[in-house]
Amino acid sequence: MSKRLFLAAALLGCGLAAYYLCDATTRESDPTTVAIAQEDSASQEDAAAPTQPGAVVAVSDAIEINDLQPRQYAARLEPIDDVDIVPRVTGWIEKVNFKEGDFVNAGDLLFEIEDTTYQVAVKTAEANLEQISAEVKNAETNYTRAKDLLERQAGSQADFDDAEQRLLQARAAYRIGEAALVDARNTLSYTKIRTPISGRIGKVTVTRGNLVTPQTGKIVDVKSFAPIHVRFAIGESVFNKTFGGEGNIRERARIKICPVGEDREDAKKIEEYPEATIDLIDNKVDSSTNTVVIWATLPNQDNRFFPGSYATALVSRKLEKPAIGVLLSALQTSVEDNYVYVVDANNCVERRTVKLGPISGKYQIIDAGVRAGETIVVEGMNKLEPGAKVQPIDYETLETRLTNERQAAEQAR
Repeated sequence: MSKRLFLAAALLGCGLAAYYLCDATTRESDPTTVAIAQEDSASQEDAAAPTQPGAVVAVSDAIEINDLQPRQYAARLEPIDDVDIVPRVTGWIEKVNFKEGDFVNAGDLLFEIEDTTYQVAVKTAEANLEQISAEVKNAETNYTRAKDLLERQAGSQADFDDAEQRLLQARAAYRIGEAALVDARNTLSYTKIRTPISGRIGKVTVTRGNLVTPQTGKIVDVKSFAPIHVRFAIGESVFNKTFGGEGNIRERARIKICPVGEDREDAKKIEEYPEATIDLIDNKVDSSTNTVVIWATLPNQDNRFFPGSYATALVSRKLEKPAIGVLLSALQTSVEDNYVYVVDANNCVERRTVKLGPISGKYQIIDAGVRAGETIVVEGMNKLEPGAKVQPIDYETLETRLTNERQAAEQAR
């Protein structure tokens, strides 16, 4: 009989040992679980009262979110206005009134072409017009005289008709002369080449003293800097589902432009980046990439962004009202619902059913069920039941401690 009792006790002891060994191995595989377990163990050792303390859990507050986490898109900077300066008359370049790379304003004088020939053409047209003007006056006088004679029956109808015809011809010639003068003056104006837009001058292809003609082509270009276009493409599904398509994206999208090499993750830094507004949405979806191209206008008053350069467009959706967010790890799912554990003032947990919204970065938007500032369990939920007592540890503090321990371990190697 004693042998049977001894054998049964031995088997029970082996079973318990195997159970605890397996449980310890499982818990040691998760750094966060190990840290929580260590805190739990330490708390149990320090407790003087015979009552077992609650489970140690990591917690984080539900926060208020105004914009969804921005999505990142590769963007290209393009000038809104881009002009090639081409000579419209033939002549020698007498003056260049700028330096390459200068910023210029619309109407600034860039080049002066030798204009003697065109000045002569203007003076000739003016003289021709004066001559025709004299002919018009003479024709008007003859017409008046012929009309008076005809009314007094002292002149013939033929003389009157001839005078009327000469007057009409003179007036037509005057209009031709006026047009010729306008054309001559306009051609003369082409010898003064001005920029039609504000922007930055590029590389000059000809210098002072060179002969240019309309066939010379571009002699310099001007690209606008402020404002400037930002071109990027977003997926069709995001375009429609997240931003509500073309009818809503202008109101819902918030676009921050991050320069190359700058931090694209720091929320405070992102707030400092300049904001762009949607100017144009392409009229088609690119079938090869299933994306929609968008052009946004950036003020660029400090000329920080250059045409042709790259940037990152950080595009987020504006929320109609502030939303509540919890860390993704806090969310639990059952067959019936989605829920989280909320810790009350007495460190007791409550199982709270929640209605889910979109995901924003590391946060799950909660449309209903949680208020901002409430304490949410984010690690250690497997130990919990509704109403259970817990020992909460701040999640950020726990993460910091684990990071420090990993760094110390790496340095010790």
